[in-house]
Amino acid sequence: MDLTNLDLVGLGLNTSTKAEKPKARFWLNIGFAGKNADGSDFVITLPYGIALDTMERKGASRNSLALLDKLIAVGESIPAGETKPISASNGLVVSITHVGAPKEADATFVSQLNGVQW
Repeated sequence: MDLTNLDLVGLGLNTSTKAEKPKARFWLNIGFAGKNADGSDFVITLPYGIALDTMERKGASRNSLALLDKLIAVGESIPAGETKPISASNGLVVSITHVGAPKEADATFVSQLNGVQW
């Protein structure tokens, strides 16, 4: 029996591997900033950001694309591994994160972490 012309896709048996999607470098994050009772700052962000540089551009309006390009340009100005707030009003915070090599770990935090018994 010759199976060379068998339509596996039509049977729901897609044998091709999906190409990996590019990983986003710039993320738009939305959250809320405030002060704890002791006066220290806190930020609570939504669980997922919006990937900017891998966003589908097809069908978007010229104004939407201009905004997207501006946000990506801001992201490119941020050093890898850092986040920059771009708007804050009434506790609502919008920031852009440039994903990349993580910053050096704080020595105090590392020393505290080393003392933790897992």
